[in-house]
Amino acid sequence: MPLTEIAVGVGLLMAVGGFLTGGRTGTAILIVGLLLGSVAGFEQALREHRAGFRSHAAVLAGLPAAVLVGLLALVGAPGVVIPPAAVGLLIACYLPLRSDFSRRQADRDL
Repeated sequence: MPLTEIAVGVGLLMAVGGFLTGGRTGTAILIVGLLLGSVAGFEQALREHRAGFRSHAAVLAGLPAAVLVGLLALVGAPGVVIPPAAVGLLIACYLPLRSDFSRRQADRDL
């Protein structure tokens, strides 16, 4: 069984277990489960995208945008600045990812 599917399964079990446990320990388990499942899903999307199998440009571009939102919120940036910055980064990442996918898909079809 591939590692990605195992990680998604373990992440799902941890998320459910953490939710059912409750309290501080349950919250920590829930967060780790969600992160594990998210990382595994991101890895799968990246692998499919880079192989030219399926475009996941929006998902892959969303990660840096989400990190930027978190960092700007953490440093206390004004709320009016965060959405335009995130959308700008999303677009800046999406365009080369989509172009790369189109090129890889054309190479794959040869």
